[in-house]
Formats: sequence, structure tokens, C-alpha cells
Amino acid sequence: MLALAAGEGRILLTHNRRHFVRLHRAAPSHAGIVVCSQRGQPEEMAGTIDCLLRELGSFAGRLVRVNLGDQTVE
Repeated sequence: MLALAAGEGRILLTHNRRHFVRLHRAAPSHAGIVVCSQRGQPEEMAGTIDCLLRELGSFAGRLVRVNLGDQTVE
């Protein structure tokens, strides 16, 4: 799935944090991975992701973690 998204230049959004954090560390050349908590309001998470994308300009090669009221970028 990550290879397909990377090949199309798409950011991957997932709740499967463990798996995709490991994939990011093993192969950080992708269009971006956003891992989200399943708790919280989807609208708030979407707003946070939108703000981060506007701020960063690109998620390429980055792992972005969005949790309740918190976010980190690797």
C-alpha cells in the first residue's frame, strides 16, 4: 500500500500506527505518512492535518502523528 501511494505521490493516512511507523523508519522515501489516533473527532483531525500541510508545504519523506490535541512531525 505504501509503495502504491508513493508511486502516485499520495500521502497515506492510517490508524495502523505501529506498522507504518516501522515502514517509515525502514524506507523513508515516500510522499508522506499520517498516522492518527482513532479517538477524537474526525473533523478536528482533518483540520489539524490540513493546517500542518499548509504549514509544512509537503509531507514528502515525513511521518506525521496526529493524536488528541497533539501532533508531531518526523
